[in-house]
Amino acid sequence: MSTPVETTSSGESTLADRSASAPPSRAQAYKRNPHDPEYYDADAAEVEREMRDWGGDAPDLPRIPGIRSPHPAVKLDKNRQPHRAPDYRMPTTRRGSIGAAGSTEPTGRTRSRSQTAWSENGFPELHLVDTAFSDAHRQLSRMSRARSRGTSTSALTQDGGDEDVQQGEQEEDPNKVFWEEQDEHNPQNWSDKKKWAITILCAQATLVVTFASSSPSSATQQIAQQFGSALEVADLTTSLFLAGYCLGPIIWAPMSEMVGRRPVFVISLAIFGLFQIGDALAQNIWTIIIIRFLAACFASSPLTNAGGVIADIWDPMGRGKAMALFSASVFVGPVLGPIIGGFTVMNQSLRWRWIFAFIGFWSAASWILIAVFLPETYHPKLLAQRAKRLRKENPDKHGEKYAELEKADFSIKSLVTRTLARPAIMLVVEPIVLTVTIYLSVVYGLLYGLFSVFPIIWGELRGFNPGETGLIFISVGLGTTIGALIFVWTQRHYRELVPKWHGHPPPEERLYGAMLAGPFLVIGIFWLGWTGNYPSIHWAVPAVSAILIGVSFTLVFISFLTYLVEVYLMYSASALAANTIVRSATAVAFPLFVRQMFAALGVGWACSLFGFVALAISPSPFLFYKYGWKLRQRSRFAPCLDVGLREQVKREERERKEKEKNGGAEAV
Repeated sequence: MSTPVETTSSGESTLADRSASAPPSRAQAYKRNPHDPEYYDADAAEVEREMRDWGGDAPDLPRIPGIRSPHPAVKLDKNRQPHRAPDYRMPTTRRGSIGAAGSTEPTGRTRSRSQTAWSENGFPELHLVDTAFSDAHRQLSRMSRARSRGTSTSALTQDGGDEDVQQGEQEEDPNKVFWEEQDEHNPQNWSDKKKWAITILCAQATLVVTFASSSPSSATQQIAQQFGSALEVADLTTSLFLAGYCLGPIIWAPMSEMVGRRPVFVISLAIFGLFQIGDALAQNIWTIIIIRFLAACFASSPLTNAGGVIADIWDPMGRGKAMALFSASVFVGPVLGPIIGGFTVMNQSLRWRWIFAFIGFWSAASWILIAVFLPETYHPKLLAQRAKRLRKENPDKHGEKYAELEKADFSIKSLVTRTLARPAIMLVVEPIVLTVTIYLSVVYGLLYGLFSVFPIIWGELRGFNPGETGLIFISVGLGTTIGALIFVWTQRHYRELVPKWHGHPPPEERLYGAMLAGPFLVIGIFWLGWTGNYPSIHWAVPAVSAILIGVSFTLVFISFLTYLVEVYLMYSASALAANTIVRSATAVAFPLFVRQMFAALGVGWACSLFGFVALAISPSPFLFYKYGWKLRQRSRFAPCLDVGLREQVKREERERKEKEKNGGAEAV
């Protein structure tokens, strides 16, 4: 029997009082007295936990020992009762059964995704604002499941076919603003044309800042000669720029999850462009180095926030192609830098100062595009704007309307905790973030180490000038393009996966490209080293190996950056920030010792050392593919929407095969 719903004249529905007509649900029958076995219902407790986890809510966790601040749920909504977990012994990661509270007798039931070692512990200070995303994400989950079943969310509720949806609607606050089904203002419902325009805007901004990271590397000798400094000091113009990539994400990624994506893009790109004036007019080398570091702090914004924008607007089916475009721009920028920078320093009328001038002009054009055309995509920010507009248009009718973001704690303590603590905490306690970051840091270090050997192979051994040496990077650019196309090809099965997994396919399905990249990377490095070591070998032979290197690096980074976005969704910006910080710190170190290593070992054996490292880490994507879903169950931030569907999908797959088998037998 369907429950009565009151409909206002504006088309907004509010839930009527159902207590008189509807029997109490399974979760409502649960008495919160875990120490009284007579009233404790373990089944109802798990239903409530699974219902909350299904929508991607961060669990309501106990406060950290030593932290006296109240639970975040109390700060956000005094009427909201914090979740109280079942009283059982400290859980372990092995599968087992759970008895009633206060009892050691097993019930014979296996532990679900919610009952893992990490689910009852956490850092509630990091979730002071994040519940603003919970309702929006739960609505998206419901819509995705409804689409996969060919029904509407209202139909699911009326026929009683989706208990967690029905219970969620019963507890919904009528004054809370959330997305309606097929809401045109929901970024997930925007047209593909608009989504691609936004994705291209983010990619071009990323292209600018990554171009700025490598383009001055062609001018280090000119800068060292003009200011009378050592070549190692001039190399700091590149190394400290990468060091700035470590500091910036700590601020910009969590900030975009509080104030929105658009303000962060506009402010950071504007200041980054202004810093280029200081570099172009610098009168000593330390001015260049310091300004490069500060500029990089603002340049890191697109590297972390673009992934958040893509998660805001794209569903799993389209997210792979969008991430391929974004990740390709991360590599095309460093490839273009040495090419343009090399020919600029060769021109006696331009020299090194015009490299920074060119970066400044390009960043100004990019800022204009962002400021004019990039809309806000962050769901909690858009819902807060809607609530404010409703209150302003009709104070009498909508005076009590609110969005979760408006009730969030924006105190100094909260801001510092979120901006400084979250990426660091995720790096320490999140197994996925930690392991993926270690893997990508090694790959990123190899990338910058190999880029540093290009001037040795083609400049010192074959006598190329800086402009001609820069042209070799075209091979890497060609490889990145091929790698992006291969990644799109590996994702063609997502059209079948999305309905099969009811809108939430496992993130590990994004890793096929990284699996292919391992052999390409090992072959490319050994090819580069031993053909580049001998000047008698034609210059084009080692240049071809750069194509394989470009393919492999692009496949690895597109696969794993997309994987992080798929795993953490609303927390993807912070996950990408933690990853960017560590791998940028690794890239800072490599150029400082690569010259000495290649001088001591020679090109062949130095590249072989890199090749053996690449060979050692090549099984990593296969391990993530097989065990990643188990690591995600230990997460305090990942929604893990697919984990609760695994048994259902397996059962439906068995039923489908049996039906096809029986149908074939009948046909015979």
